[in-house]
Amino acid sequence: MEPYNDKIDYLICKFALRADTTASNEKDWRDVYAGAKEPEGEAQAFMMKAKQALAFIKACGGPVTKDEVSHVCELLGGDPQTVTAEFFESLKECLESNSDDIPFQAYRFVILSGLFGDLTPAMAAMVFNMERIALGAIPVVFFPATSDSLDAEIKGGASLQDTSAIARELELRTSVLNAHHRLITFDEASQAILSAEDELKSTYGVESLGIYGSFARGEQDEYSDIDVFLCEAEEKKKDINSKYLVFAFLGEKLGIRVDGRANDADFDTAGILIEMKNDLKVVF
Repeated sequence: MEPYNDKIDYLICKFALRADTTASNEKDWRDVYAGAKEPEGEAQAFMMKAKQALAFIKACGGPVTKDEVSHVCELLGGDPQTVTAEFFESLKECLESNSDDIPFQAYRFVILSGLFGDLTPAMAAMVFNMERIALGAIPVVFFPATSDSLDAEIKGGASLQDTSAIARELELRTSVLNAHHRLITFDEASQAILSAEDELKSTYGVESLGIYGSFARGEQDEYSDIDVFLCEAEEKKKDINSKYLVFAFLGEKLGIRVDGRANDADFDTAGILIEMKNDLKVVF
């Protein structure tokens, strides 16, 4: 397997419990993941179990075995005896099919089995990534909202083709995280944005802009995108998609993927991220 962005492993583990982490401190999560801080709460404790499970999966390689699936279940806090010979034989049929969607067929099978109770989504994601890694592909992040929709579609009887499209969306979002960028400093980024201030205001209705996240903390690397927060003019706030035009414009100007939030109707429901409160640096 080719080297890939460490953030992918971190997000796989962070989202393993499918918990809403929007209003939590990202630095706390990263410190817990790095072992610099003790977990607080169920979601962070489960993240560390998932970290152990993912490390075990990556160390195994090769075809997925019953013992490996059982041990992953145990590492996540489940009963390894749940992985019966009968269950694994059915799972193995998915893994040995001729389909192009082998990992996803295995995911669907685990979700529909419901065998692991509350651990079922996490086990399904781990089995999916066990097969991905065995095939030499990078693992995939199961972002909570999209993954919950995917599971609901599967349980509701949606076809393999329809649900595969959602799975490919997760793969695409993960591949974006793995895209290399040219490495620039915060000052270079802010100067480039300032050079476009007039256009951002007149064309896109951006009244002010700040940078938060890794660039604001000085922790960016070649995989980092730039997270910006936009204060938009009143007429732009009604359109929750207008911010994406700004992100695309800035991305083209900077040569780096740009993401973030705006003070629009969508943000009113999301609340203010603690990360923004701690890191936000105003550009204009």
